Amino acid sequence: MGLDTSPKSFLQAFIDEHVAGEVAGDPTHAVAFAKDIESDGVSTWADFEIKIGEYSSRFGADQANEYVARVAALRSFLGQWLQKEQSRVDEAFVKNNAARCIRSLTDYRSGLRPLKRAKLQQLRSKHRNENWYQDIVCFNYTDVLERMRQAAGGENANIGNLEGSTCSAMGKFVYAHDSLKDKIVCGVNDASQISNEAFRVKRLVTDNLIKGDMEANVIANDLDARARMIIDDASVVAVFGMSFGKSDRRWWEQVGKKLLEHKETILVLFDYAMIAAEQGTEQIRLYQRDQAAKSTFASAAGIEMTPDAEDRIIVAPSNLLFPIKRPVS
Repeated sequence: MGLDTSPKSFLQAFIDEHVAGEVAGDPTHAVAFAKDIESDGVSTWADFEIKIGEYSSRFGADQANEYVARVAALRSFLGQWLQKEQSRVDEAFVKNNAARCIRSLTDYRSGLRPLKRAKLQQLRSKHRNENWYQDIVCFNYTDVLERMRQAAGGENANIGNLEGSTCSAMGKFVYAHDSLKDKIVCGVNDASQISNEAFRVKRLVTDNLIKGDMEANVIANDLDARARMIIDDASVVAVFGMSFGKSDRRWWEQVGKKLLEHKETILVLFDYAMIAAEQGTEQIRLYQRDQAAKSTFASAAGIEMTPDAEDRIIVAPSNLLFPIKRPVS
């Protein structure tokens, strides 16, 4: 969409904000933390979150308060920084892109190769008398997608006609990691990702670093449970814009378990590199990207891929979903 919300840009912004004096301007000494992560190189938010867990090894068993204070300083600034980026998206941008982006939740099927499209159509043939609802579990903290959904009619809005009088309609919308409206959930997947073993049994650390514990024990929100229910109830699970990072392993494990246990479930992986593979004239690139995307997911989900499960995974070019007319400038 044109927003610069990369972890690299965030870390540089944090460092720049405190460059005047690391002692006076950075009472938690989090700048050193940010510089270390930046020097290690992080390309995804999952990388950033894993680094947070690894950084705990630099503290003694009795320094949990200091460690949590540094993490909190980074997260606090992250919220402020993302608010500024989010404010760049005005109502004109939302209005101009909403209908097309939201319709793509159902329209993407027409852009698939015929035999891939046929897999979805075969599943649809078993539910011809039903409306299909497109639920969204959003892993972003920003509200741009939610605003587009509202501009396109919100829950129950018809976003595409199907057979007879049935339609594809907007369903529920849930933030997996909460949003800028409340508290953002940024941390690790589980205690094993906290390198300091002494911290793994300290609730000060686990309740403020492990995502599921943050949601349940601190924020006391039900978004996590609602998001999981959406995935459990879905016939088709589509994944877009995700790196399959280890800090979100519990989500990929849930999807992988569903794929193996529910023989009608179809998984659609929207893959950026597949765009170039589709545009080339040599089919080997299609094969390589298809296999690579499936392998990456299976590894993230911790599953042994069966032929049946692999056959129910569709790898699609990511430009079929959420097309933007003109990025935010």
